[in-house]
Amino acid sequence: MRYLKNSLKKIMLFFRHKRYRKTKVKHEDVTILSNCCIGGTMYNDLGLKFLSPTINLFFGHHSFIDFVNHLDEYKDGELVPTESYDINERGAHAPICLLCKQGLPNLEIHFLHYDTYEEAKEKWFLRFQRINYDKIFLVIEAKDGHEHELIEEYAELPYPKVIFTDLPSIPEKAVKHMSIYDKKNNKKSLTEFVNIFGARGYDEYDFTNEIFNRDYT
Repeated sequence: MRYLKNSLKKIMLFFRHKRYRKTKVKHEDVTILSNCCIGGTMYNDLGLKFLSPTINLFFGHHSFIDFVNHLDEYKDGELVPTESYDINERGAHAPICLLCKQGLPNLEIHFLHYDTYEEAKEKWFLRFQRINYDKIFLVIEAKDGHEHELIEEYAELPYPKVIFTDLPSIPEKAVKHMSIYDKKNNKKSLTEFVNIFGARGYDEYDFTNEIFNRDYT
């Protein structure tokens, strides 16, 4: 069964990459900061380099807001492992860490798609150095109760953004309702495939144009 699932995933990725990796974009040097895994998946769709530390992870409650508001200050923060962990798709103990900087809140980061603290730490600081501060775009998922409470704060963050949610859209605040959330008892992530041809849940949002072809001047 696992072999079949992996084979199906490879087929869906083939179709997806065939579609997106021939797409020409204006800005290949955009930094996507995301509170979950979506930003990294978008880079991968287009075959672009990860110019962001927020890859293959998600943030604890409110931590993403503090991270964005003090982005430059956290670049030399200390990434401290905790005794807690998540179980990732490979059955490994994915580390949960605190990003600590004196005078600022400690940030909880779940490195869900990493197998070790050492790997998570290496990738975090390597990719942090790649941030393009002139072209930052925020991709935020807010699909449940405690995230709903943060939408107003998300909307005030000082960069262009999109906030994916199960609530009604509010265009002037960059809040985008996503139809995948309309299905009853649907717990799927926007990054999951929704058909055999490699479509993902966030495809109803034109991310290539909204993020990589927008005007950043």
